[in-house]
Amino acid sequence: MFAEAPIRPATRTLGLYAILDDVDRLAAVLQAGVRTAQLRIKRPPEPDIAWEARLRAQLARGLALAREHDAELFINDHAELALELGASAIHLGQEDLLALGEAGRAGLVARGIALGISSHSVWELCRARALSPRY
Repeated sequence: MFAEAPIRPATRTLGLYAILDDVDRLAAVLQAGVRTAQLRIKRPPEPDIAWEARLRAQLARGLALAREHDAELFINDHAELALELGASAIHLGQEDLLALGEAGRAGLVARGIALGISSHSVWELCRARALSPRY
């Protein structure tokens, strides 16, 4: 079951947008005043249980830091875990977007999750635009 994500109106501009692969770096940029960031921790080819536990801990800490600094944090790739931890924003690549299926994509939109979506062609841009992404 997913935690209810707070719906944050997109009234704030994105401003400087930091993309980070480590929660300690996230803490530093939030401390410096950045208020929009993406935590992009890529899955290794063969993740083990310890890696999964570290990922969960980093995402939970990142989300707590974002709340503490009133920042918008997009979690890259790990949508299910991010939603379980209460994320209000996720970033998805095209493969991840397709893997969700139509029902999964509609569910994200219905919940008011802020979406960042990668696009590399006009067709991908059209698909992304249909979901009203934040960026």
